[in-house]
Amino acid sequence: MNGAALVHDFEIALSGATSEDVDASLPSGEFGMATETGLFLNQIAVTATFNGIGYGEAVGKFLSARKLQQQNAAASILLQAYKLKIPVTIHLAIGTDIPHMHPMADGASLGAVSLHDFRLFCALVAKMDNGGAYLNWGSAVILPEIF
Repeated sequence: MNGAALVHDFEIALSGATSEDVDASLPSGEFGMATETGLFLNQIAVTATFNGIGYGEAVGKFLSARKLQQQNAAASILLQAYKLKIPVTIHLAIGTDIPHMHPMADGASLGAVSLHDFRLFCALVAKMDNGGAYLNWGSAVILPEIF
């Protein structure tokens, strides 16, 4: 999953909708200003770095600790995968998503959680000799290159 898919999944889980229309907000310079999304996702990255876990697992864990509306929780890939212990890795391109514009953004933590997930992804792919599934959410460029 790329950073955009992370943001959309996270916001849908919490509120049932995404906060920004990229086409509408990018030309006016307002893209990336969703305060709560940036705050939460940056806090999650810092906590995940401290705990030595990846971004995908950390976001799933965060969402699982919240009281969410049932339909929103059911729509979250990250939450459902966390509950089922299915790894979801997140691969960021720093500077492209809401959390990166937030004043709390910590490049070291964002990089650490994304690198953790990259290493996890490599380990999972290495075990796919006997079969498995790779699902790409959100990227026609970054994720195929990682694969």
